[in-house]
Amino acid sequence: MKSSLLTILRKEPNRVNKRRLLSIAFVFTLSALFVLSALSSMRTLTWCVVAPLTILLFGKVLLGFSSSFISELEDDAHGFTNYIPKETPFYKSQGFKLLICLILFRVAVFFIGHVMNNANAQTGFMDGLWLWTKSDSNSYLGIAENGYVNEGDARFHIVFFPLYPLFIRLFSYIFGYLRSALFVSNICAVLGGYMLYRLVRLETDDKTALRSAKYYFILPAGIFLGSAMSDSLFFLLSVCTMYELRRRRFLSAGIFGMLAAFTRSLGLMLAVPFFIEWLNFFMSNKKGERILKTWKSALCVLIIPIGLVGYLVINKLVTGDALRFMTYQKEHWSQSFGFFFDTTAYQTDYLIKSDIRQKIALWLPNLIYIFGSLIIVGIAQKHMRAAYTGYFLAYFAIAIGVTWLLSGPRYLTCAFTLPYALAVITRNKNTDTIATALCLTGFLIYLAFYAAGLPVY
Repeated sequence: MKSSLLTILRKEPNRVNKRRLLSIAFVFTLSALFVLSALSSMRTLTWCVVAPLTILLFGKVLLGFSSSFISELEDDAHGFTNYIPKETPFYKSQGFKLLICLILFRVAVFFIGHVMNNANAQTGFMDGLWLWTKSDSNSYLGIAENGYVNEGDARFHIVFFPLYPLFIRLFSYIFGYLRSALFVSNICAVLGGYMLYRLVRLETDDKTALRSAKYYFILPAGIFLGSAMSDSLFFLLSVCTMYELRRRRFLSAGIFGMLAAFTRSLGLMLAVPFFIEWLNFFMSNKKGERILKTWKSALCVLIIPIGLVGYLVINKLVTGDALRFMTYQKEHWSQSFGFFFDTTAYQTDYLIKSDIRQKIALWLPNLIYIFGSLIIVGIAQKHMRAAYTGYFLAYFAIAIGVTWLLSGPRYLTCAFTLPYALAVITRNKNTDTIATALCLTGFLIYLAFYAAGLPVY
């Protein structure tokens, strides 16, 4: 007992110093980015208020991440999960019941959307399927039907990644293109919710895992999970990557990560939790065995970028330029890399200046999601592994840090850390009831906006 206590006391100063150094490095980096952005051009009063607030919230999550990261590295257990699901028939399991509930929920959303759409424009049942093809859907359907082309307006479709259209094409021989797209999206949405339950069950109790799947589906931007877009496929592949990482199956994690990066560029961010979990794995081995046991698993992270490389090859073959998608993004959609705190500032400006339709359907939901996700993860991160928080930080910085963001709620819903964090902070029954009611209300309002043709992207 005395020996173990002395060991802890000897380790603690070293751990504190490491946390302090890492925190200083993060604070310095954020401060440098802020100063660089501030000096780059004249800034409005809105920017001077909103940008620092965004950095403070992001910085809180970042400092919490540094603390949990160091703690995990110096913990003898290194967070390895030994949880093994009980050997019960699948049809009697909690996971099976969850799958049924998720399927029924998606069916209910489909019919509620149809009713809302009919309130605005009388359509038949099959014609009503086109309700779920707004925003980027027609581009995915165009790729599935005609492939990538280099002429006409369809040439801009090259900015959309190919895996989702490939699945649409595969099932189109059975269902046709539109129904195939909706089939793939809804199946992936249901499987994504189930796999999130399996993932969170590795970390905590069954109730929290079930709440994670619930919040994934009822977050307001969950209306897009069944639409003809790649959101649910990307989410499913991302969660599968993290699940395999937590079970220390690095090869299959790399393969799922590669498929995610072949679905969206943000799939590359899965390299962050991969590195963190691999580092924990490395530190958990005895010194003499580290290199022998871990070099193969370390190389598996290199599988993830293969997805992006494959997409760049397609760009090269179709347009003659591997980076043509970036040119089109900038010229046609005014999209380029920026700082996430600049995004909240210009979105606040647009909220103030825009008409009522854009205020309530576009800019306000974007800002609520951005600030809300930072607050939720900031509260929950001390109860989550560093890999989850690290992934969220990297994903958030890239997804939100664009120069013309329209789909913030949709992008953030695809970050599996968010519904997990929401489940963590709603362990109290009353808190869970309030959060569920707020999410469902927001879901129905957002769905009504979407069906009414308001600018919901």
